[in-house]
Amino acid sequence: MKISRNTPDQLILDNQPWFIALLLGFMVLAFVGGGLGLMVSGDPLQGFVLIVSTTLILSLFFWAFVRRNQLILDRHSGTLTHRRRTLLGYRKTVHELHHLDRAMVETSSGAYSDTYRMSYLLLGGMDEGTHPFTAAYSSDAGARRAAKAVNDWLAANPSQ
Repeated sequence: MKISRNTPDQLILDNQPWFIALLLGFMVLAFVGGGLGLMVSGDPLQGFVLIVSTTLILSLFFWAFVRRNQLILDRHSGTLTHRRRTLLGYRKTVHELHHLDRAMVETSSGAYSDTYRMSYLLLGGMDEGTHPFTAAYSSDAGARRAAKAVNDWLAANPSQ
């Protein structure tokens, strides 16, 4: 999670899961290489099945987990804009900035560790309630940093 811009008039948060995208890409290449190796060594059917099945499975993981999120808080226009981009589409949701109450960190407790994501709370409007910035939880400090940045930015000029 990255704070791309933090000025008195605008705050932009970006979440681009590059590590997961690169990891899945390298895994596809490794399995395609293994499948080609099987095909060359005399087992073309098994090589083809390996290539197709692992590429399909890893593509599903790529579709499910690689999503770019951007949150734009803009005092000049009075809007909160949440943009989401996946392989298959783009979605943009715009809320009135004065409906934004605060950002918070949500925790998911696992068997061995906790993971976190940043969410924002809207009070008022048709979409009143808690909205997660990302669908996925993460173990790094990005969610805390992002929530602090949003809350500090809101506190800097409370008369939105």
